[in-house]
Amino acid sequence: MGFIRYGSMSFKLVIFILLLGNIGIGAGWWLAYLDTKCAIISFIAFTLLYVFIFAWIVGLFTKGNVEKKERGPFTFYYRPAQAGYDVMSSNFFDLFTKDELIVLCADKSLLYMGLYYDDPYSIVNPHRCRGCLGFVATPQLSEASKDIFESLGLVKIELNKWTALEASMNIWTQLSYAVAPMKLIPALFTEFEKEHINPFANINKEYPCYEMSTGDIITYGYAITEVAEVFADLVPFKKPKLNQVGLDYEKMRLESSKKQSQPQTIKTTNE
Repeated sequence: MGFIRYGSMSFKLVIFILLLGNIGIGAGWWLAYLDTKCAIISFIAFTLLYVFIFAWIVGLFTKGNVEKKERGPFTFYYRPAQAGYDVMSSNFFDLFTKDELIVLCADKSLLYMGLYYDDPYSIVNPHRCRGCLGFVATPQLSEASKDIFESLGLVKIELNKWTALEASMNIWTQLSYAVAPMKLIPALFTEFEKEHINPFANINKEYPCYEMSTGDIITYGYAITEVAEVFADLVPFKKPKLNQVGLDYEKMRLESSKKQSQPQTIKTTNE
């Protein structure tokens, strides 16, 4: 679950579905005048077309283009959490009343941001993933939004400008939030390999992946400047126990860190 503003892509999706429904009704009248064999073939063709369009809307065909971006400076209001990623954000939004969410949705100075520290497939208990969820705000933050954050006791920190590698996609439906990490995070790691960037070079730090959402667009990224150190220190929970997949990855991360820390030797030739 993510942060969807009223009147955003979710509204456009409803309009699009209504248009498809009208096309379907028209197609149904047309099929009624065909013989059985042609009607079956046409029905299958229309079904496949609907499935293709829905998959496109959800984002299954998104390539996840990666770009380097500047973010901040921001004020980050957040709350640490430890739970399964499938319920973490919904638990966070349950803290707010309906009226409070309406106020936050109307505040254009806000971006939802979540920091995610663990791979659920690499730990023994995937319901013990660590995260920090909240909102980043510009100096134009409304007093109403500020009062809501303070009343809930959200932690407040100031974030300096940072550089990150990010990948984004449009949000048309809640299903897009499930598709986004599967499409965007692999694209980020592919770019890391191309650029020879190791966001996990410091074995003593755990640099989280962050998610940002405006309601229309969802973004995943990794900070590649100093703010990554700040992100790494925000979560107060102990690291969950790793399974074999996680242990193998940790070993690979350690080896990569050692290689990066070794001084490079420059060969010289005597003339």
